[in-house]
Amino acid sequence: EPGGNTGQAVVNECLMRLVDLQGSMIFSMTPLRGMTWLYDRWIADTPDEARVHWIHGEDNPHLPPGALARLLTQYGPHERAARARGEWTTLEGRIYSDFQRATHVVKSFDVPDNWPIYFGIDFGTRAPFACVVCALDTSDDTLHVLDEWYKADTTIKKHAEKLRTLIDAYGEPRWIVADPEDKGARMSLSREHGIANVPARKGKGSVKSGINSVCERLAPDVEGNPHLIVHDRCKNLITEFEQYVWDERGVGESNDQPRPRQKDHALDALRYVCMRLGVGDLAMG
Repeated sequence: EPGGNTGQAVVNECLMRLVDLQGSMIFSMTPLRGMTWLYDRWIADTPDEARVHWIHGEDNPHLPPGALARLLTQYGPHERAARARGEWTTLEGRIYSDFQRATHVVKSFDVPDNWPIYFGIDFGTRAPFACVVCALDTSDDTLHVLDEWYKADTTIKKHAEKLRTLIDAYGEPRWIVADPEDKGARMSLSREHGIANVPARKGKGSVKSGINSVCERLAPDVEGNPHLIVHDRCKNLITEFEQYVWDERGVGESNDQPRPRQKDHALDALRYVCMRLGVGDLAMG
């Protein structure tokens, strides 16, 4: 696995040497270094000219039955995922350790019109403004994240225009739940742009409670099915799921909080939706 700036420089030089013949470059690797530049460049947002395939160790017909499983028991869960399934993962301290692309990410599709729609919003100016569009399959209580809007350095007016586009595309949401810390932005959306919204729950323990709400939906039920599905157009949300980690620098209760200043804008928006659904499908108030 080519690592660091030197590895990237070598790859860039090799790509230049392939231009005249329009050649291809093939990487085969076990991603044990976590979210490196290779992940950022080709996995998080795969360019049109690239192809990514996962080859699972268990599929190797030349291995004796059970040999790989026995060997993998000596590794932690995140390294097992990398070695057995080729998953790109932060090797230690992942908050949403149950999240796996193979299980939770599906190719985007049009959902039935009778599935209720919900929006979650996390405000940002220099940091990204994030909105997730969710639909609930009420037959089995599975929440689908259909789409996202993720944009920094943009005015509330521009965000409101995009939200209107999403509403036109997916239908009027039952409710829109938003970042409780930015009352001014919430009021602007409502009063100036006609997009009604309610504040997410806040208070001591609300972040951990919200994380638990998301985790409960990610976890498989007795039949092995998760109740949170992310459609593949939500690239920023997927990336945040894979990189979100606990703050392990402190002691005591600090270990129960996410590491500060990491990308969590789309995750926050989703957390607000899951928390509000957890207390019932409330009408907009």
